[in-house]
Amino acid sequence: GVEPPAKELWLRAKNGVSRCYQVVYSLAKDEDGEFSKAYGVAQDVTVQKRLEDEYAHLSQEFLSLNPEALCSFRLNLSADLCTGGHGSSDYIKNILTSTSATGFFAHLIAIMSDEEDIAKAKALLSCQALIEKYRSGEKNLSLTYRRQMADGARHWVTTYIALVRNPHTGEIEALLYSLDSNETIIDKLISE
Repeated sequence: GVEPPAKELWLRAKNGVSRCYQVVYSLAKDEDGEFSKAYGVAQDVTVQKRLEDEYAHLSQEFLSLNPEALCSFRLNLSADLCTGGHGSSDYIKNILTSTSATGFFAHLIAIMSDEEDIAKAKALLSCQALIEKYRSGEKNLSLTYRRQMADGARHWVTTYIALVRNPHTGEIEALLYSLDSNETIIDKLISE
């Protein structure tokens, strides 16, 4: 006989709260070799399933980002890896592409054009600093800075960072995308 695979069951309690249980079965045979009993052990995996759903949602959101994004990247902060990304121009792809998160941060800081912006970025953009932000409950961050564009012009850019724990590996990841915020910032500065 073949053991049945583990099954996931969502059950709703009388109070309306749903819980997910992973049930593993073991079959027992009688004296004639026929299956006569099944024993099951259930484990509450609700938290794990909700984390997986949150991770899948964030990953999908990351993949369908604003088409106005200058670039988007996925970083594994725990392993110091840059696991993928894209840029809207060859300039930004070539400048930011790296195999490590640390390298990505260094490339991003290198195109910043203001010392105050660089100091803020250096304080935030490291694997250790972002993991500490995640652990303190800060999961959505942004950084606005002046950056050198391909034509040499300086533009205001805002980089948005979503921090998430990968439920499959337990590692902390960062999903980043950047938008040109030049017009918005200039309009704000003029109106002040």
